[in-house]
Parts: sequence; structure tokens; C-alpha cells
Amino acid sequence: MIPLKVSLKNHPTVSTSFQKPPKGFIRRDRYRDMHACLALPCVDILLHINYHYFLLIRRFEEPKRGEYWFPGGRVWKGETRRQACVSHLMMDTGLSSSVDDYVELGSDETMFAKDPFEHGYGTHTVNTIYAIAFEKLNGRVYHPWFTTEEMTDPYLQRWSQRVGGL
Repeated sequence: MIPLKVSLKNHPTVSTSFQKPPKGFIRRDRYRDMHACLALPCVDILLHINYHYFLLIRRFEEPKRGEYWFPGGRVWKGETRRQACVSHLMMDTGLSSSVDDYVELGSDETMFAKDPFEHGYGTHTVNTIYAIAFEKLNGRVYHPWFTTEEMTDPYLQRWSQRVGGL
């Protein structure tokens, strides 16, 4: 059972005067609580060369810390999923793209036992998966490229195989 904070009245971190945080900012304690009890909307980006090689980045946080995964991440309020693709591809790889470059492949979800906060409830994401051809981008890539056969996670394998069917 996940504990939910029903009332923030008398909560030590709640201020009586509201100050709007910077765009995209959620205090870590609040994000931890949200992470413990909500599925998080995310995008995964399958950057490919000729539908055969896929760019994967090494994750620095749980879940999947130290493992290779598709670029991507959370979709923030007020941001479309394609805008999230553009911003996450830039943050993860340094490559710029346009919202029109992405092809939506479908949706999926991931459920991991680990979480970045060690709250014990794991991580649940609801993902929209997009493909983008490397030929549409400008720049150099300093991350490794993988074939489907080289990927070890079933989620990565499944979606990289679907891109091959485009």
C-alpha cells in the first residue's frame, strides 16, 4: 500500500505564502511523493541509422542506472510529447531536431523495482515511443550505436524491432 498525504495542513515544508517555482521545477520531496504513487508520462526516442543501428545512452539514475537505454524522459505540464522529444534529445545527446521529424510508433509502459529515491515503490512510466532518423539531424554523436541483437533488455529489443518494420 502506498502512503498518500491527504492533508498538507501543518506540513513543515508547506508555506502559507505561495511562490511560483521556476518552470519545470518540482521540489525534490514533492517529486519523491509523486514518484511513489503515480505513473509518470515519458517519451522514448529511437534514434536510428537505416532502421538498423540505434543510439543508446548510459543512464546515471535509477531505474537502470549504469545501463544503456533510449534517450528520452519526462513530459512536463504544458509541453507536448514531441516538444519533450526535442528537449530530451538535446539534453541527452546534444543533437537538435524539429517536432516534425518524429514518427510516433505507439505507447507502452515500464515498471521497475528500483527508483531514484529509494522509497521502495519502484518506478512506473507510461511511455510514448517515437522514431527519428539520424539523417534528419545535424551534429556528431558521442554515444554508442547498437543493433537490436546487441540489446539485452526486452523493451529495447521489442521497440527497435518495430522501427525496422516502418
